[in-house]
Amino acid sequence: MKRVILIDRVHVFDPVSIGKSYSVMEEETDTRSTALTKVNLTKIRFKNMLRSGEGYVAGEEKLRRLKSAGYIRLDEQVFCTLWENQSLIPKSWEKRTGVGITYICFEGTLFESSHRGDGKFHALVLYWDGSKWCRTTLWLGNACYPSCMSAVLEK
Repeated sequence: MKRVILIDRVHVFDPVSIGKSYSVMEEETDTRSTALTKVNLTKIRFKNMLRSGEGYVAGEEKLRRLKSAGYIRLDEQVFCTLWENQSLIPKSWEKRTGVGITYICFEGTLFESSHRGDGKFHALVLYWDGSKWCRTTLWLGNACYPSCMSAVLEK
């Protein structure tokens, strides 16, 4: 399996491709991620940002913790590269967390829904449903449980 993947920075991700009317929240973009032209898949870490004794954390709080910890939050182009080339996704990513599906969140690019107008952000998510890779979005107003992992690189 290929460990270092090239990130396509030429094609711009269109959120309509996943059936949503979203706009990119530029001020929330992790520019350290958007500067990457390649990523070593063995260096990606999955963090749920739960503290000892917590069963869940609100998505917005999880985002604050990710930022505070200094992790490089992987962006939509890393997501797209993996989605469009699923053979690159390591088999180990198909594992389940506890009894549920593991959701891999890409919070380096956040989106706002034009129809919501509530200021809540959304992030792209990959997950293995047991037979194939699927994609969705996570509304950061939701609770994030242990199976909701952020794809990050160490700073």
